[in-house]
Amino acid sequence: EKGWETIKSLIDKYGFQPELINAAGLCHNPAAFDFLLRLLKTQNNPEITIVRALECWGAIIPTADIKKILKENSMNMRLAGLNLLSFKSHLLNASEILELVEVLLDDFREEVIIQVIKVLQRRDEEEIVKCISKIANNGTDKTVDTALIALGAIGTEQSSIALLALSQKLPNKIHRKTAQKQLSHQYTNP
Repeated sequence: EKGWETIKSLIDKYGFQPELINAAGLCHNPAAFDFLLRLLKTQNNPEITIVRALECWGAIIPTADIKKILKENSMNMRLAGLNLLSFKSHLLNASEILELVEVLLDDFREEVIIQVIKVLQRRDEEEIVKCISKIANNGTDKTVDTALIALGAIGTEQSSIALLALSQKLPNKIHRKTAQKQLSHQYTNP
């Protein structure tokens, strides 16, 4: 508690210095969270320093604020927003998660798509499997590989069906083999 009081007095004295904003996040004080969230809400364009400082509270950040962050064009902002979403995703249903990442699915940067896949692969709903399969059909080599591995990690009947389809229709022979390999790792009841 004293840590936050000291940090707050330094912010009052020196302004919103990145080091002090980061320290506010690291102190894990509920008053610091309230301060950072209010700061985030007052900005038209969120600052990456504030978003990163809020990462440890990702599960309790309002979904609307995460959505606003994910809509930013900056790769670093989108990755930070996906990090927040990874903490929040267990509180959301599949449709809510897909709505949040929808804008990111067309991002041209592999790093963003790969991070989206990592968030999605923690879930096993059919609509999530379909989304990852779509990425596997339309992605770059790296995103296709990541999507195929994610489908293998999900390990449901739907993901096995998706891997089987991808193992037969992907245009790249290496990707088809990766899909077959992931399919061979699936446990099936005899």
